[in-house]
Amino acid sequence: MISVIIPSYNSGKYVIKAVTSALNQNVEKEIIVIDDCSTDSSIEFLVKYFEKDFIPRNEKVSQTVYDGTAEVILYWQGKINDNTLSVYKNLTNQGVATTRNIGVKLAKGDYIALLDADDWWEEDKLERQLSALEKNNAVLCNTARDITNHDGTPTGLIIHTPKVISLKKLEHTNYINCSSVLIKREALLRFPMEHSDAHEDYLTWLRVLREYGDVIGIDEPLMKYRLSIGGKSRNKLVAAKMTYKTYCYAGYGKIKSAIMMIAYTYNGFKKYKK
Repeated sequence: MISVIIPSYNSGKYVIKAVTSALNQNVEKEIIVIDDCSTDSSIEFLVKYFEKDFIPRNEKVSQTVYDGTAEVILYWQGKINDNTLSVYKNLTNQGVATTRNIGVKLAKGDYIALLDADDWWEEDKLERQLSALEKNNAVLCNTARDITNHDGTPTGLIIHTPKVISLKKLEHTNYINCSSVLIKREALLRFPMEHSDAHEDYLTWLRVLREYGDVIGIDEPLMKYRLSIGGKSRNKLVAAKMTYKTYCYAGYGKIKSAIMMIAYTYNGFKKYKK
């Protein structure tokens, strides 16, 4: 079974589209939405949308994550087309990295699919990725992504991915977008996301490839990536500093990290040159 983890923070405009795209996947799955103390009533909006299928819950759950213990409430839970949809709420704001880690701990599936609340998938994404993982005996599969504006309209830009991603390739640029990933749960339990002052997902992918070897990609835009207004990666100077920290946290050392930044910057320019 695949566990779909959707962290949500003030995503009321988008989270229903994300959840619906997960429900439309033709695989055995559970969907776990975790609200990180939103202030826009986004989770209440989501629950109201699916209200007839939900049973209200009020169960406190403590999860041990890499930097301590986080407490969450199982807020609502229901069955939709034979899929379990669970809605949790963090009792305190944890940030997206820790929220994803909580979801991985709560998950029951052998595989984890990560989906940000403002992105969405094509209908056959998970089915094709699961087939590719089993065929290649790989630990992680990502896909190309279709870049949209914040309102969901197309930009015409597709970010491609190699069909095989080695550690050396990944060191030069991050081909792996979180919302495109299907990964074995054991790998995320072993290498949780941390260091929110860096690119916590990129750090995890570097560690995963160092341990497990090459991963695979499907070079088709099976996910839609929404450019958010004010997202931390939109400021290129901030993003560059975070990338440098990512390399340092990954153990490359300050001098090698600085050298790696040259290749990363060049490849990043090529990736977004349109």
